[in-house]
Amino acid sequence: MTLERYWNQLLESNSFSLFCGYPIDVFGTDFHKCDVDALFSVHTHFLPSATEDLEKALNRAMNEILGPQADVARRRFLADAHASWAQTLKAEALILWLRRNLREHADEILHWAKLYHRETAVSH
Repeated sequence: MTLERYWNQLLESNSFSLFCGYPIDVFGTDFHKCDVDALFSVHTHFLPSATEDLEKALNRAMNEILGPQADVARRRFLADAHASWAQTLKAEALILWLRRNLREHADEILHWAKLYHRETAVSH
């Protein structure tokens, strides 16, 4: 975040475009809402990577692990998604929501979602 503050100060005093590229493992255990909020709050635009495929993988895993409760969980997630970046990075926001709200199932859902997401990436 210190580096981001320095970049933003430099951007205020000079006219140039800056494109950041952070390798973020959304399936990693160190992917936390507070870190994402802090990082995304200092950026103006976000480019998610393969969000549609990631959402499909998450939905498939949720359906298999939660069964009929998957739809209830998705509705709860949509009601809770307030962060400005959550609308652009819906899959990433869903992962964070699962870790925070469905702790007893999150690891298993994310394990399978990661496998399904890799499977989709290989087939493209």
